Amino acid sequence: MLPREIHKQRMNQLREKSGKVISKDPLVSFLYELMRDHLPAGTVETLINGTLWPGSEEVLFTNGFLARYAENLAEILRSKDHMLRKG
Repeated sequence: MLPREIHKQRMNQLREKSGKVISKDPLVSFLYELMRDHLPAGTVETLINGTLWPGSEEVLFTNGFLARYAENLAEILRSKDHMLRKG
C-alpha cells in the first residue's frame, strides 16, 4: 500500500471512530461550521453562557443595523422554509 493510501485509510478510520452525525437542523449546521472553520469552541461556549445567564432575557443592542441583520439571520435559521432559501 502506498503512503497516500495508508494516510487516506487512517483518516477514514479516525472519521469512523469519531462518529458520523447527520442533522437537518440549520442551527446545528451553522454552529458546526462556525466552530470548525471560524471560532474556537470555547469562544462559542462563552457566548452561549453569556446569552443564557440569568437576567439576560432582554438585551440592548447599540448597533441597530447589526441587530436587525442578526434578527433576520435568526428568522431564516428558525423558519421551516430555510431549505428554499439555500437553493
